[in-house]
Amino acid sequence: MKRTYSANGGFTLVEVIVSFALLAVLLATALTVLISFSNVYVRVSNLVKARSVASIIAEDIESELSCSSGEVRIYENAEALENKETAESGIVIKCRDKNHNQLIMSAEAYPPEENDAESRAGEYTKLYREIKSGEVTINPETTWYYPSKTYMGMKITSLTFEYKGGNYIKMTLKVSAGGNGTEYVTSRYIECFNLGEMDFNSEENEE
Repeated sequence: MKRTYSANGGFTLVEVIVSFALLAVLLATALTVLISFSNVYVRVSNLVKARSVASIIAEDIESELSCSSGEVRIYENAEALENKETAESGIVIKCRDKNHNQLIMSAEAYPPEENDAESRAGEYTKLYREIKSGEVTINPETTWYYPSKTYMGMKITSLTFEYKGGNYIKMTLKVSAGGNGTEYVTSRYIECFNLGEMDFNSEENEE
């Protein structure tokens, strides 16, 4: 007797192999799309964080410089500051704040404290110089900085200042946006309202 088989009795081996191959292709495509979307999300999220950090720091610098009471000096680096070698552009800026206290701003962990310089590298630092009246110290030298959580894992990669003539300073700030080399960059032209051209980079009244 001749045996017959129903077409609904199951799948052939070839059909099963083809099905699994198609499923693997679909899963691989879905995984690629998911990874791509995840990378874009992380990048955008980091850029938002970097922009927020840059805005906080830029606002503070602009507030200090726009209200400065005099003696704005720019230095190429911390060594030039120590040697009182001013420049048209640099990474360290010194001025008198609105209360006439001497203030130094940088992102180079200045002054380089032995146990703190590495942890503060890439963060915005303000140094208020010591205030004395004769032999009496009115205010000691004070270093000020934002707590590390303010940076949300981001770091400053560059903070530069450039004198643009008149009473204007150009500040350019770069903040890393994650570990893939992406940066958020912002520039501001800051008008020092209380100052004139003679208040910039002159060696008068240097301490």
